[in-house]
Amino acid sequence: MLELIVIIIIISVISKIKTDKPSPRHTTPVSRDTLPKKPLLSEKEVTRQVNKQIYGTENPQDRITVYNRLILTDRYQNIGKIAHELGISRQQALREIKKLKEQGHYLQVEIDERNYRLIYPSARRASSPKKPASPMKKPLQNPPEEKTGRTFVEPSKSYRPAANSGERYEEWMSVPAGKRVVHCSYCGADNLISEKQDPRHCTCYFCREEL
Repeated sequence: MLELIVIIIIISVISKIKTDKPSPRHTTPVSRDTLPKKPLLSEKEVTRQVNKQIYGTENPQDRITVYNRLILTDRYQNIGKIAHELGISRQQALREIKKLKEQGHYLQVEIDERNYRLIYPSARRASSPKKPASPMKKPLQNPPEEKTGRTFVEPSKSYRPAANSGERYEEWMSVPAGKRVVHCSYCGADNLISEKQDPRHCTCYFCREEL
């Protein structure tokens, strides 16, 4: 009987100890996927990063300095080479050069957008075609005179032809009926005389020599 009482007491003590033992606290597990928040950037830092991304340098004035050296000093003509020096595309270099011209830079430089080239004043003058020298005008030459077998000179004074003198005849005239054309052997004039007349008895209407 005594042994049974001792066993009951031991069981009760063990049960009390278990109930009085504090339960372990549960802590929230740390998620490994949660990234740390980025610090907020100041306005100056944002401007610096934007300039570096757009202009390739933190100070835009440095970009203009590079353009001045490449265009004004080294006189680069190929916009592709300028873009290579700046580490940008030639389309971006073309846009920036046009923008600088709008701001008053490089006014004497022309842009060939189609071929991505810059044309400087001296190169423009050298490439402009020279006007061909106008040929010297030759003095006008008098048209060659038609050579004729005879020369007619109108008499300064009118005269009364002789009775046996022939009449004047030109090629465009028609020969009247009853007359014929006789050629003067001295001056070459053509004369109209009657078909019944002997030429040896007639004189030329022009030079008055015998036909």
